[in-house]
Amino acid sequence: MKSRKPIEIDQNFSRIREGDVVSNTDTNGGVFFPTGPEDDVPLYHYRTLTRTFHLLPPDWEGKTIGTFSQEKEENNDKFIYLDNVYSRVLPNSWLVLQDQERYEAYQISETGDVSMTDFTLNQKVTRLNLDHSTNLDQFQLRETTAFAESDLLELSETPIEVPVNNENKVIDLERKVDGLKEYQLASITGEILEGVYKGKTKSEITQISKIETVENSESDNFTRITFTEISNNYKRDTVTFNFNIAKATHGETKEEVLGSGDPSSPLQQFTLKGNPLTYALTGDDKATSTLEIRASDILWKESPNLFELGPGNNSYITRLDDDGKTTVIFGDGKKGMRPSHGLENIRASYRIGIGKNGMVKAEQLRLLLSRPLGVRSVTNPVSSTGGTDPEVLEQARNNAPIQMLTMGRIVSLKDFEYFAMAFDGIGKALATGGWNGKTRMVHITIAGGNGENVTCVDLLYTSLQGAINKAKDPMQQFSLQQFNQKLFNLEAKILVQNDREFEKVRPNVEEQLRNKFSFENRQFGQDVTLSEIMTVIQQVDGVVAVDIDKLYVVNEEKESPAYEIPLNYKITSAQGKFSNDTKTLYDLVIINPDDTGVSLTEMTATNE
Repeated sequence: MKSRKPIEIDQNFSRIREGDVVSNTDTNGGVFFPTGPEDDVPLYHYRTLTRTFHLLPPDWEGKTIGTFSQEKEENNDKFIYLDNVYSRVLPNSWLVLQDQERYEAYQISETGDVSMTDFTLNQKVTRLNLDHSTNLDQFQLRETTAFAESDLLELSETPIEVPVNNENKVIDLERKVDGLKEYQLASITGEILEGVYKGKTKSEITQISKIETVENSESDNFTRITFTEISNNYKRDTVTFNFNIAKATHGETKEEVLGSGDPSSPLQQFTLKGNPLTYALTGDDKATSTLEIRASDILWKESPNLFELGPGNNSYITRLDDDGKTTVIFGDGKKGMRPSHGLENIRASYRIGIGKNGMVKAEQLRLLLSRPLGVRSVTNPVSSTGGTDPEVLEQARNNAPIQMLTMGRIVSLKDFEYFAMAFDGIGKALATGGWNGKTRMVHITIAGGNGENVTCVDLLYTSLQGAINKAKDPMQQFSLQQFNQKLFNLEAKILVQNDREFEKVRPNVEEQLRNKFSFENRQFGQDVTLSEIMTVIQQVDGVVAVDIDKLYVVNEEKESPAYEIPLNYKITSAQGKFSNDTKTLYDLVIINPDDTGVSLTEMTATNE
């Protein structure tokens, strides 16, 4: 990515040493002082400042360089005699003469050292033969200064300080890159400029929406890319891109012989040895089982139940027991076919591994079990999304009513929210109405099951989007939105009962705080108040009093402000606003999961 642009030069010459002169010259000898990159002429740096050969006696008053040259060399008015020998002044270099406000540039065609006898002085000097004599007779010997020993300067480039973010998502690469395609995935890695991860290096996956090849006459052609969306705000000179992105899902593949088919046995059952069975998003509107069952090399299909099957349907159902084991059940001949007779002809191919155990951190993957030809290394630039554990009984009690609220269709604003909340892999959702200038919009702010943002390139995003499109009114427009995670730290002193030990009470207080202000128990746009924190601490058994010293947001400009009255001090959570002119994401304020999130010390009589 280009992080620099052509330098803009002013006439202050602040980067040039005292006594040096910089000028632009063209082939006609004109002198142009640099004012910016629009002056399409070379830029030279002159290292030597000198005078012409003279001691300024009265009888040379009014003499010019041109007339002096004609007198010293007959019929040649293009010679200049410097005041000493300058061995580093070379042919084909440039010379600039200055007489008060007059400047003229000449190219040196020949140099030589000669002995001069004049002005009662005998001295060896450098003689310059110039390419032309235009205006040479306008420079007075007494007033003229010569600048020689020119170096052609190659201009550097100034840094482009505009960050890389969603407002600046048109990026010029340093060179032309072949093979890129529209809608191709790309990873962006760089230093974050604001928010929770300020100063840290993070990555995200996005998509290319447009590719252009820019022809540049002054340098090599380069590629210009427009991305669909950039979630973070990156420091430009730290940003790198990778375009060799492949999607991957969690799960270890297993090949297993389940047993032999017996058409004489109705509802024949086989239990998979491996567990838990992997369900993966494939871009459809729901998670799909990775289980494939073949009887006598014929692929059978999984059905949600046997009731809808006929005697000619080669389908099966699965059941999950409390131990996480999956059982395959075939039909009875009336409701689903029975498997054909054969020796160990029932085979299964599936993947095991599901839920939070598969939620790898960024750059955690380093090894490939099988390495395709040409692949040297592999890593995951971002953490995985969408992994959720199988429902336990308590979760089933909470989620079942939500699913029943929509009955698989979306009508009202709340239906959008409930439908998203019940979708596999979604941990939190909030639906709000809005106006896009033409019609009403529904904006659904979502978070993954583990508190992660779900981006437009994630399978979870496209799967949820497809499911909503099938369930909603075709005329109703909607959008899926991300959120801003805001972490806060807390420092407090606690007074415990006389018969309690502080070290025994402190873990209970921290546990209650982390539970109350966790992702699972906070909502989008919900503020955190000082009184709420104090209430949580006071309700812990053994706590007598609490004194909160500091409550602050991680990586804000005013970091670690000491708590001072008023009692209504709170951490404000931004409310989402979505319109054509502005877009403000909802904040989700939770306690910092790091060790620095909660700092508790014992309150004594000395620090009460």
